[in-house]
Amino acid sequence: MSANSLSLTLRSKPAGGDPVPPKPEEMSKLGAARRLLLLVHGYNNDQKNATIAYDGFEELQRYFADKEDYAPGEQVVRVFWPSDADWGIASVLFFMGAIGNAEESGRLLAEALESHAGGSPLWVEVVAHSLGCRVTYEMLAALPAESPVQIRRVVFFAAAVATSMLEPGEQQDFDNAYYCSDIEALLSLYSGSDMVLSMAFPIGSTLAPGPQGVFPTALGHQLWASLHTPLTFYQSENSGAGHSDYWGWREKTRETKGKFANLTARNFLRFATAGTRRLGVRDSPVRDGVEVREIASRSTSGRSTG
Repeated sequence: MSANSLSLTLRSKPAGGDPVPPKPEEMSKLGAARRLLLLVHGYNNDQKNATIAYDGFEELQRYFADKEDYAPGEQVVRVFWPSDADWGIASVLFFMGAIGNAEESGRLLAEALESHAGGSPLWVEVVAHSLGCRVTYEMLAALPAESPVQIRRVVFFAAAVATSMLEPGEQQDFDNAYYCSDIEALLSLYSGSDMVLSMAFPIGSTLAPGPQGVFPTALGHQLWASLHTPLTFYQSENSGAGHSDYWGWREKTRETKGKFANLTARNFLRFATAGTRRLGVRDSPVRDGVEVREIASRSTSGRSTG
């Protein structure tokens, strides 16, 4: 569609602020695009920092494609939502408030996509990071039944979403939303070395209002091995990655963790990659829902007989 990305701004100001619908001029710039690739940043990113993260991702994607238009046929859209507070150094304490903003931003994003679809099919793919993955799940839950918005493939980087919320019968209804949206497939990249998800996430979720769980495990911290893992739900470990090592903007880890995340996402989204650009990027097994359910079954069986 275009080598140039567009924006959907769901925040009232560049730093801090509240969730708001995107401006009409941003919606109009989408034009006749019927295939979108949404980029959704994570927690504690103001608009400037989110832009840096997106720049890192798009630069690596163009490197792997060996051309400007790294997602042929798709319009890339940078989503900006209020995941931060304009509190200066104390902004990192805003996690509890950011969850509420993620919920509302997901609903606003669903409404924006419905509006752009205008009753005709709109094909959407998503790459989301951290609490942006919660925004994505809230978007799925907010899309009405028989929506013309068709979610194809979704990639999660270091998802700040409690695995307990993905089980059937939870109040968030994410399990039902996954199946009702008829997602083609989802890939979650996780890391056991992510200190944000191993320490800050469980505490922040426990203290947050609403049913966020008590010291929950984040999807982006370890393999979600459950008997209810969807068969189209894939998972792969970005070994040794910290929470900010996925988009590819951090120079220190760009050549390792950043390239791994970007190439894995690219392959999953089925974008063509220049052959020579694959060299030097490590590999890691991608487990599908069938394999994960088998792991969960063996674990359950071991506990019951042990």
